[in-house]
Amino acid sequence: MNEVYKLREENEYRGEVISSYINEIAKEKLLRLIDNSKIQERKELNDNLTKNIQAFNYEMQNSNGIDINEEEFLNISPRNRKDLELLYANYNSTYKAPFLDNVTLYNDIVNVINGWKNMDIDYTDIMNMTDKMISQIDSACSNLSDLRETIDNDWKTYSFVNDISTYRGTFKIKANSLIEEFDKLKTYIIKLREDAVNLDINENNDATSTELDQLLSQIYLLGIDKDIKVENLVETINDLVIKASNSSSFKSEDVKEITMLKDALMKYYDYLALENELDTFINDRVKKVYNIENYDATNWEKERNDDFNTFYTYIKSLPDLSKLNMNTEYDSVLVIEEASVLQRNLLGKLTDFEKAFNYFKYKFSIMAYFSAFIAAFFDLGAFFTGCFLYVAEYLKKE
Repeated sequence: MNEVYKLREENEYRGEVISSYINEIAKEKLLRLIDNSKIQERKELNDNLTKNIQAFNYEMQNSNGIDINEEEFLNISPRNRKDLELLYANYNSTYKAPFLDNVTLYNDIVNVINGWKNMDIDYTDIMNMTDKMISQIDSACSNLSDLRETIDNDWKTYSFVNDISTYRGTFKIKANSLIEEFDKLKTYIIKLREDAVNLDINENNDATSTELDQLLSQIYLLGIDKDIKVENLVETINDLVIKASNSSSFKSEDVKEITMLKDALMKYYDYLALENELDTFINDRVKKVYNIENYDATNWEKERNDDFNTFYTYIKSLPDLSKLNMNTEYDSVLVIEEASVLQRNLLGKLTDFEKAFNYFKYKFSIMAYFSAFIAAFFDLGAFFTGCFLYVAEYLKKE
């Protein structure tokens, strides 16, 4: 019975040791791991953004081919000269001017990005500026597309449509070409913006830190809040480690440390499980009172043997501290050996001599020593009395 209570005390001691170990290293290891991962990720994202900016190599666009020779255009159909004059003026204001504006816009965007190569520009500025560029490109492409369709529809209404088809076709080709260049530029800018957004997420997203705080809080409440499951904590740690492992800063030493933390959590789970089992065992078995007169001796011995075997199982279920570089004075092997001897002496099949000898070791030791003293007294007393009488008779004859 005493050993069962000692076992519970040892289990509680190990639980406290493991709990202290977990709370001491969990925040240090996990927070350092996540911070290092975040710093390394930020560096990699920033390097990638800089690399993409330096790799920018888009050429300026020009308006070659968009101009129409006025004299040549007006002489297409002399009898329709007035219509051609109106059409020429309309072309310059309605088509050529917006086209040139879009060329200027394209070149301005290219110049701005080229300027970033020699600047230490903040990623937030890149986010804002690329948003504006994408919006401008969308408007430009929409405008060019409208111009392309408008010139196609409007110029078909003239009787000399075939004579001016070359100019209309040239404009449409130039518009299509500029739209394609805008699309390529937009694709690049979108990628650049994604790099800046990822940097912003890395800098401002506290989701991982919040998740870590929740994890540390749950670890602290282990054993207090029964709804907190160790296996869920281990799964959460695995998720955090997976996120951190994507960074090049993640090292083999980190794996070892986190593995030790998970092992400690599982050992704490062993402590909690054994604590519950020991409490049940003490209440249901150790404290149980038997009325021997009304209880079958064979069943009693069987139940007591089962209790001893259960006790051995509990000893072997103690959380192992060796892998956590911790020691304890509790000698499980010695306790099992002593309990095994006690089990055999009390419940095993013994010889009469062993049974008699056991009286000296257990509950009736005083009676056993008294009985041995009385037996020795009478035996030795008779011996010494006989010796005395023999010597006295011998001396008398002399």
